[in-house]
Amino acid sequence: MERLDAGEIEVISRPRIVVPLPDTDPADVNRRRRRYGDFSGMNRTWNQSRSATTQRRLQENPEEWAQYHTLYRRHARTGPSCPTKR
Repeated sequence: MERLDAGEIEVISRPRIVVPLPDTDPADVNRRRRRYGDFSGMNRTWNQSRSATTQRRLQENPEEWAQYHTLYRRHARTGPSCPTKR
């Protein structure tokens, strides 16, 4: 708050992450599935890792973040239940 009150504004540039990832290229979809797994597998990996490890991995490879959210959106639409919709 002190920085804001003093007029010190910091602009951070981040690359744009497109979600959902396009599924027009079956080879690319298969590559991502082999690399990251399915939605449940990604949840399991993220939940069993230290948050600093997951954060570092996602910063180094934003595609994993985009893949997770692509699968999350699909699961939220078609999955048996989504706790965030309650």
